[in-house]
Amino acid sequence: MKPRILVPLGTDGKASVFGHGEIHFARKNYLVKLFRESLLPVLISPLTDIQDAKQLLSECAGILLMGGDDVDAKHYGQENHPKNEIVIPERDMLEIVLVREALRLQKPLLGICRGAQIMAVATGGSLHQHLPDLEGEVEHSAYRERRYHERVSVLKHPVQVDPRSRFFELLGRPASPIIMNSAHHQAIDRLLSPLCVAGTSADGIVELIEHEDPKSFAFGVQSHPEVFEDSPLQPLFHAFAESCKFPVAR
Repeated sequence: MKPRILVPLGTDGKASVFGHGEIHFARKNYLVKLFRESLLPVLISPLTDIQDAKQLLSECAGILLMGGDDVDAKHYGQENHPKNEIVIPERDMLEIVLVREALRLQKPLLGICRGAQIMAVATGGSLHQHLPDLEGEVEHSAYRERRYHERVSVLKHPVQVDPRSRFFELLGRPASPIIMNSAHHQAIDRLLSPLCVAGTSADGIVELIEHEDPKSFAFGVQSHPEVFEDSPLQPLFHAFAESCKFPVAR
């Protein structure tokens, strides 16, 4: 059997959109990236019992955290901004627990957009709750009126990769900033060990994070590389797959 990758499902409580109440789902883009790397996604609902989820993680080769709505600010000791769109509480709790467990078990961990933010929160960090309040010079979030695929595709901006980072090596030592798509109104503010910043936008917003330990595969990206075939972050998916297939001995 191919290496199994735990993927907690996203949520949508907007009953008026689908007419069937709360939806638990995974967007095709993420799954295609995993299948193309010969990985087998194991999809679990946010309502999964925590102990069952931890057991499943122990049996899987790695974990992928997808994008989605905002993390409840209570998890980093703040009140929610009026612009926050909060998911069901169970998703926040499940993903926070699974990040901590993945780090403890040294399971390969890849977080995309919200997934990267959850990684920061789960390790004691915090978020910028609404980037327009910071008045930075980079536009990070496309208009919500656009369809999802358009929103994550229309905006792009440069990201400077830290030449001391593992990301820098993973991406082939880029000679100039990489161009990443952008569709987020929140971002990582405070980031604590064992995670560290690996890349930022021109206005200092954290765009890439990684584990401090070179033997631990834990990477997070604020963009949506799953949307494009030619994303400069495409090597990340292959590196994730290789880490899941051939764990580093410790």
